This record gives sequence, structure tokens and C-alpha cells, in this order.
Amino acid sequence: MKKRIPAIILMFALFLTTSYAANTYRKTIAVTSGVNVEFNNEAIDMTDANGKAVEAFIYNGTTYVPIRAVSNAFGADIGYDRNTQTISIYDDFTEIVTAAYKLERTITI
Repeated sequence: MKKRIPAIILMFALFLTTSYAANTYRKTIAVTSGVNVEFNNEAIDMTDANGKAVEAFIYNGTTYVPIRAVSNAFGADIGYDRNTQTISIYDDFTEIVTAAYKLERTITI
């Protein structure tokens, strides 16, 4: 029983220290939510990769939108490389125009 008391005190002290440190680094920010985003006068379906609804917001005069929702509205695909922490947006429109141009040149020659 005497050995448990110091262990309990140590655990309690570690818990309080960790909780205090976590609260020290916490920051509260004020954002404006409920921002609607439209593309060509049509509302964008704001969802994440799993189909869960997400929303745009304004913080310090800057509007933040989910990049996946905006990319999908433009018809682009999006990818993420965990190793380099890089988000890539792939626009197939350029490839389609290039292929159509090459096809047109092939047909006219």
C-alpha cells in the first residue's frame, strides 16, 4: 500500500503537468462561418474525400475553402503525397486540348 501512494501521486502530477502544457499552447480564433461558395452561379457541393460535409470560413479577412471541393467544381482531380506533404491538383483539360490539337493536325495532313 505504501508503494502505491507515491505512484498515484506521480501519475497525478504527470497528468496535471500534461494538461497544463496542452492548455498553454491552445489558441482560440474567431471565424465567420456559413460562407456559401458558388461556381458559375451554382452552389459547390462542399464535401471531403469521404463525402462528409465541410464548410468554408473567413478568418482575418481571408476566405478559406476546402481545396477538394473547389478542385472538383473545376473538374480537376486532387491527390496528396504524405511523404512530401504535397497536394497536387490535376487538370485534365490541358491534356484534352493537346490531344484534340494533335488529332486535328493528323487528320488534316
